[in-house]
Amino acid sequence: MLRKTLLLATLIFLQVSLYPQQFLNNAAAGLNGLPISFEENHGQVDSNVRYLAHAGKSAIYFTPNEAVLALYSRDSQKKPLVSALRMQWIGANAQPEMVAEHPLPGRINYLIGRDPANWHTDLPTFGQVRYRNLFPGVDAVFFGKDGEIEYDLVLRPGSDPEKISFGLEGVQSMRLASNGDLVLRLANGEVRHRRPMVYQENDGARHWLSAHYVIHNNKTIGYEVAGVNRKLPLVIDPTLSYSTYIGSDTPDSVSSVAVDQFGQAYITGSTVFGFPTKNPAQGNQLGTDAFVTKLSSSGRSLIYSTILGGSASDTGNTIAIDRFGSAYVAGETSSTDFPTTPGAFQSPGSDADNGFVTKLSPSGSSFVYSLLLGGGDSDTILSMALDTEHRVYVTGATCSLNFPVKNAFQPVASGQNCADGGGDAFVARINTAGTDLDYSTYLDGSFESIGRGIAVDSAFHAYVTGSTESPDFPTTPGAFQRTLTAKVIPSFPHDIHGSNAYVTKFSEDGLSLVYSTFLGGTVSDDAAAIALDSSGRACVTGSTQSKDFPVTSGAFQKSLRGDTNAFVTKLQISGSGLFYSTFLGGSGTDGGSSIAVDSFGRAYVAGGTSSTDFPVLNPIQAHLGGPQDAFVTKLSATGNALFYSTYLGGAAADSANSIRLDSNGIAYVGGITNSTNFPTTPGAFSRTKKQGSDGWVAKIAP
Repeated sequence: MLRKTLLLATLIFLQVSLYPQQFLNNAAAGLNGLPISFEENHGQVDSNVRYLAHAGKSAIYFTPNEAVLALYSRDSQKKPLVSALRMQWIGANAQPEMVAEHPLPGRINYLIGRDPANWHTDLPTFGQVRYRNLFPGVDAVFFGKDGEIEYDLVLRPGSDPEKISFGLEGVQSMRLASNGDLVLRLANGEVRHRRPMVYQENDGARHWLSAHYVIHNNKTIGYEVAGVNRKLPLVIDPTLSYSTYIGSDTPDSVSSVAVDQFGQAYITGSTVFGFPTKNPAQGNQLGTDAFVTKLSSSGRSLIYSTILGGSASDTGNTIAIDRFGSAYVAGETSSTDFPTTPGAFQSPGSDADNGFVTKLSPSGSSFVYSLLLGGGDSDTILSMALDTEHRVYVTGATCSLNFPVKNAFQPVASGQNCADGGGDAFVARINTAGTDLDYSTYLDGSFESIGRGIAVDSAFHAYVTGSTESPDFPTTPGAFQRTLTAKVIPSFPHDIHGSNAYVTKFSEDGLSLVYSTFLGGTVSDDAAAIALDSSGRACVTGSTQSKDFPVTSGAFQKSLRGDTNAFVTKLQISGSGLFYSTFLGGSGTDGGSSIAVDSFGRAYVAGGTSSTDFPVLNPIQAHLGGPQDAFVTKLSATGNALFYSTYLGGAAADSANSIRLDSNGIAYVGGITNSTNFPTTPGAFSRTKKQGSDGWVAKIAP
C-alpha cells in the first residue's frame, strides 16, 4: 500500500486557535502552527502600547497600566468592527518595568501605506512579556501556551494573593461559570478568564491549591486561595482567551502557498489588525491587510511575517518565489495609499480598486518593487506565474474600459460592463524590474470572461485558463473546441448565460495566440487553475455541471455523478485534442481549486467536496467530516488511476485553495476551515480554533 505522511496545521497570519482538536492517528509531525509571539512597539500601533501579540481574530496590547484585548468582527454590511476589553490592576504600580523575554527566531515587517518613514521592518519576536513588580513582590507574565494567551502572577514569599484585584472596561456583563471560569460578555463576543490554577513549588514538586475568582461589589475581580504557605513562592496561573464571535466573518484566510528549493513554505492571504483607542474620534486603526508568512522547512518556526497594505481593504490572492528567495505576491486593494515604489509601473486608473503586484526582498523586510495594475473601475489579480528571467505574468478580471494595454492581442474591451453582469479577463507580463509592462491585453468576447489561472513555459509562452460566457471568445483554427456549447436560459431582466472553461496559449510576445479553445459542455463549466507538465501540456482543473463535459475513453471517471463535479483535463501540446480528461467527484458538489504537476506528469489536485462518496484511495481521512471538506488527489500521468485521494476536514465547511509541489513531489496545500476539529498532527502548536474561518496549511509526503 502506498504510504503517505500528513504534516498539517491550521494557520491564518500569526494566529493560534483556542480549543483542543482531534488529530489523525496515522499522521506525523511537520508543518505545525506557530506559537503566539510578542513584539515591541516601534510605531506600528498606538504610542501608548509597549508590546503586542496577535492571535487571529484577536490581539492583545500591553501598556504600562493596562492589558487591552481587541476582538475583531464585521457588521451586517461586512464593515470591520473592533471591541476592546481593558484589564487594569487595582492599586498596582503605575509604571512597572516591562520587558520582553525568551527571544524567538521570527521577524515581523509592517509595510503599510506609501511613506517608507511609516514602515517598520525586522522587528524581533519574543516568547513572553513580563510586568516586574506590578505589586510589591508580584510579577505578571503573559505568554502563549497550547494556542491560548495565558498570564501567570508570580508572588514571592510573604505576598498575599487576596490583595490582588483587577478591574475591567468594555464588559456588558460578567459571571462565574459552573467550572470556575470568569465569563465576560462584550458587544461582539465573549472572553473567558479560565479558572485560576494556583500552585507552590517545594523541592521541585508542584503543590496545587484550591482557588477561585471573587466578584466584588464594585465589579472588580479578586482571588481567594486556600492553604497558602507564606514561606514559599506562589504562582496564580489563569488563562486569558476569547470565545465565540457573534456574527463575525472576519476574512482571515490562506489564499495561496508556494515553496522554495529548501522546502520552506510561503503563505499569503488576508488578516484583520488594529488597536482599539478609547476616543472614537481617534479611530481604531483597523483594516484588512494582505500578509506574507515564511515558515522554516520543518514548519515549526517563523522566518518572517510581513503585513502589506494601506488604510482600506487589501488581500493577497497569489504568491510565487524566485530562486533567490524573493516572494512575489499579487491580489487586490481598495487602499488609495497602498505602498508603491518609485520607478515602478504606474497605471492610469483613478479609482481605489486595483490589482497589485509586490516583490519583497528575501528577508521580507523591504520592497524590490510594488505597483498597482488597473483602470478607472474595479480590477483584481487572481493568479500569477514567474518565468526564469523573473518576469511576472498575471491574469484576473477587470471592469475598467481603460485597463492599461501594451503590445496587446486585444487592445479594447469587448464585453458587457460589470454593472450588467459583464467584465473582461486580462493577461499581462511585467518586466523584471517592475518598471513597465512587456505586454498587456484584454481577453474576452461579448459577455463576461474571467482569468483564474496562469502558467508559463521555458519558452515564455503564457497559458491562461478561466471561464467565459462569450460565444465570440477568441479561438484558433484547429483548436479542440471552437464553439461555446453552454446554453442561454431566458430570464428577466437579463438572460442567464452558461459558461465554458477556456485554455489559451499566447505567443512569447503576447501579440498572438498559439492556440485557444473552449472546454465544456451544455450547462456551466469553470476552470480554476492551470499547470504544465514537462512537455508543455496544459493541465487544468475546475468544476462542471455538464453531463456532456468532454472526457476521454480511458478516464478514471467517465460520468458526472452529482450536480457539480471537479474535472481534470490535460490537453495535447498543440491544443488540438485531449491527452486525457476526467470527472472527479461524488454524488454531491465538488470543485477543483488548484493543480500542480510533478516531473513524471502526475497531477495533484486540491479543492472542496460535499460528497460522502468522493473517490478515495490510501486516504489520510477516509470519510467526509462535515458539510464540505477539502480534498487532495494525486492522479496518474494518463489520468486513468489514482495514486492517493483523501478528504481533509472537520465538522464544518472546509476547502483547499492552493497546492504546490517541491522537487521531491511533496505537496504543500493551503485553504480555509470553519471546523473546530480540522485534522492536525501530534506536536502541532496550533491545533485548535474557534468560530469563523481560519487558514490552514498542510504538507503531504507520499
